[in-house]
Amino acid sequence: MAVCLNGNWKIPCGYFLIDGMTGEERVNIVNHCLLKLHDVGVRVLSVTCDGPSCNFSMMHALSLKIEPPNMKCWFLHPADASVRVNVILDACHMLKLMRNCLASYVVLKDDNSDKINWNYIEQLHKLQEREGLQLGNKLKSAHIMWQKQKMKVDN
Repeated sequence: MAVCLNGNWKIPCGYFLIDGMTGEERVNIVNHCLLKLHDVGVRVLSVTCDGPSCNFSMMHALSLKIEPPNMKCWFLHPADASVRVNVILDACHMLKLMRNCLASYVVLKDDNSDKINWNYIEQLHKLQEREGLQLGNKLKSAHIMWQKQKMKVDN
């Protein structure tokens, strides 16, 4: 889908009713879309995607490096090698994936082996409900009962 950054429009570029694609096949579709958009005068600044492994395969096929250090999160536009096209992971979807992972595993550990515990999120929610508060975190029951709507982005 092409989405305008400085206006108010978005338009689907295509639908692909298939079971799966390799990273290289995804790159071919992205490049084809970029070429078609270029032909009609649309300047593409970035490609945004969510976190399934197939998108990481596509990024690998584009020779991107999304892990620090020495990150390279762009590729050259197929119609104009002077233009960089940035690849961005959709923050809302990535946060949902992280929340789902933490809630599923209950305890994760960071680089220092310190615990990140889902129980703290549940306790914070219970405290806010008990006190009649909704703090700046906007934590709601839907976030705690996430299984009902795993990837709904607007909650």
